[in-house]
Amino acid sequence: MRKSILLIMGAFSIGLLQAQVGINTRTPQSIFHIDTQSNTSGSLNTSDDIIVNEQGNIGIGTITPQRKLEIISSTPGAIRIADTSEGITKVLTSNSTGVATWINIIGSWNASLTGGNLAYTTALGTRKINFTGGTISKPGTGSINITNGSITVPYAGTYRLTLFGISLMNRGSGYFIAGYYNVRKNGASMWSPHSLGSTLISLSPYVSYYSFTYLNQNDVLDIYSIENTAGFANGVSNLTLFIEFVK
Repeated sequence: MRKSILLIMGAFSIGLLQAQVGINTRTPQSIFHIDTQSNTSGSLNTSDDIIVNEQGNIGIGTITPQRKLEIISSTPGAIRIADTSEGITKVLTSNSTGVATWINIIGSWNASLTGGNLAYTTALGTRKINFTGGTISKPGTGSINITNGSITVPYAGTYRLTLFGISLMNRGSGYFIAGYYNVRKNGASMWSPHSLGSTLISLSPYVSYYSFTYLNQNDVLDIYSIENTAGFANGVSNLTLFIEFVK
């Protein structure tokens, strides 16, 4: 009698070990199977299915998942992860322990003001540089204002600032400060690149500068020409201010 009971219990245990749970299906394809439309036939009509197989893999839209999580969808945007770090053009990146967050990628945003011009002047002072054109990589993300000669950045992070163009010098003969500019952030001076030039070589030398700086979201940048001594350049031609998000 005892042997019979043990045999029955053993058979019942094996049945439990081999059991498959199906929801909305009479023929579950693995350990746990949900067929939301109750239309799966073998490997057909699986786009609405969710399954957990013997290896612990989870399949959504597939009944044969090859990884711990496999999602198959014929519609773009099948995955959504919203944890307040998400944003336009961001990518999902993990840290050293595999914890993932959304971040902006290098070069994912840039903007420029082009055609910056200031005519020669004999007056001393500081002039805001006027621009005739501009570009932005993602309209609606950050902004440029050609009329006001300003760029508004969309993210908090490190940016690369580049200036290049022609510095005009005609106040006298000899060595002068060429291309003395002042980039301002929200109206306050932030960066003042300049270099040494000689009118004995050229009255219109080409100059270029770059720098890296941290900016907050919605910071506004514009640029001025510093001409407050007779030894400084006194004009600008075809200047470009280029700003690129780094990280």
